Amino acid sequence: MSMLAAPRNRDWIGCIDFGTAMSKAAVVRRKPRTELTSADVKPLAIGARDGLGSRNNLLLASVIYVDDKGILFGEEAEDAARRGERRGRRAFVSPKQYLSVGDPQALDDMLDQHIDPTGNYSARKLLALFLAHLLVRAGRATAIARVPWPVPLRIARPAWDEKRAKVGELALRSLVLQAFATVDKLGDQLSAANGVAHDAACSALSGVMSDERFHDPAAFLDIFELSNNHRASVLEATAVAAGAIGDTGRRVVVVADIGGGTSDFGAFMTGLPGRDVLSEVDKSAGIRRGWRSPGRVAAVSHLQSGPNQSLCCRKQGRRCPRPGEPARLQGASVYDRQGDR
Repeated sequence: MSMLAAPRNRDWIGCIDFGTAMSKAAVVRRKPRTELTSADVKPLAIGARDGLGSRNNLLLASVIYVDDKGILFGEEAEDAARRGERRGRRAFVSPKQYLSVGDPQALDDMLDQHIDPTGNYSARKLLALFLAHLLVRAGRATAIARVPWPVPLRIARPAWDEKRAKVGELALRSLVLQAFATVDKLGDQLSAANGVAHDAACSALSGVMSDERFHDPAAFLDIFELSNNHRASVLEATAVAAGAIGDTGRRVVVVADIGGGTSDFGAFMTGLPGRDVLSEVDKSAGIRRGWRSPGRVAAVSHLQSGPNQSLCCRKQGRRCPRPGEPARLQGASVYDRQGDR
């Protein structure tokens, strides 16, 4: 049966964290948060490799390598890239940065010859292949975990600004559609230890990318778990904060999500007692690029002395709210525990 057209089991929700350095996936039973137990949340072993060892079964390296014979993913791609360095070859790494900090129009540009000596692939095509590989791994992992697949999906994303968020949401959802369509065409070839042959990959991508349906997320709404504002994505820092606050009674959480290529920062506060909501402190969320870069220092400083001053209400000359008091946050965006804005 087509994975794209297969009915989704709506008793469960899946989430893909398409990371800059590592990618993860999990499924959770559809229940009120207060009723969830550890048995209802299933991390998926998408890093596990058939007959081969893995550094971490729950993590899939976000790396693609264009070999002379085909496309390799994850740890196989990392190993091949190390061997190819002496020939001046490079892997396609940190793929999410193409969505986070690159020009969205550049997704369809052909890649540098050091990355793709065949001249066949754009960033969009390799991203779709990687996500297709991830989806095949997720399908196998759910069978082992004895949970349903496919299920409606949420996609974790960085704290993009409003303009990039609109473009990025469309790009992410389109890529997931294209990935499912690619799974339908390539199947288990996507998880083969020796990768996907170029002829097969190019043939599949040609059909997928030329089909306008796979560029229109509205054509396959059942694929995604949409929030009240009709988004399939959830901010990474918001999801972390929601899990961190939990039932501990803490009213304030500052999240520093230090990633492999980009970092997300945000400050969050709980709402009224008994209400299962989380508020983002106005203008506290942001994304920075680079490892050990001045941007990271600036981001932390921003949280300490910038708009985050509203966290303790200093801007308004008011004291911090005590536990049990309403959180009066000017311009705060309200999220539920699943990270919906």
